[in-house]
Amino acid sequence: DIKVPEGVKAAAELLTHARNPVIFCGDGVALAGAVQALVEVAEAIGAPCYYEGLHHHINFPTHHPSCRDRLPADYSSIRAAMADADTILLVGGNFFEELWFDSGLPFSESAAVIHIEGAPEMLARNFSANLGLLGNIRAVLEQLRDGVAGSGGDAFRSAAASRNEALAKWKSNDLET
Repeated sequence: DIKVPEGVKAAAELLTHARNPVIFCGDGVALAGAVQALVEVAEAIGAPCYYEGLHHHINFPTHHPSCRDRLPADYSSIRAAMADADTILLVGGNFFEELWFDSGLPFSESAAVIHIEGAPEMLARNFSANLGLLGNIRAVLEQLRDGVAGSGGDAFRSAAASRNEALAKWKSNDLET
């Protein structure tokens, strides 16, 4: 058995108790070869995944039901779009650097923020995080996927499945227009 680090267990616990988790991904995902691992985490928790504003790689498959592309380019519009998000997972990026600044955060102050990075200088660079995980991004995401699977009960799996169904419906409607 591979021992799961305590930080990953804590992140899995936060994500399995989230009512409305949201993922933001940056170029560190593709550069670490972690796209599939991120897809598996998104599916496991039933979360939409947004690209950071300025990205150069495909960090999440655009055809996937969880993919939501980009958000508006100012904090207040993002904060309005993320009003219901109670847990934010930031993975491998320079999040929200290129946006028009206004006071406050680009997400709810009450949201739990988990940040996964491969380099220490990037961890919590622009925003403080409730939980920071430093390491190989793919390996951390794979451990997180396994941690979520191990710590989430039937109620969590049912809620994640419902969120995934809603994401698929939204994506289908979005592709039709």
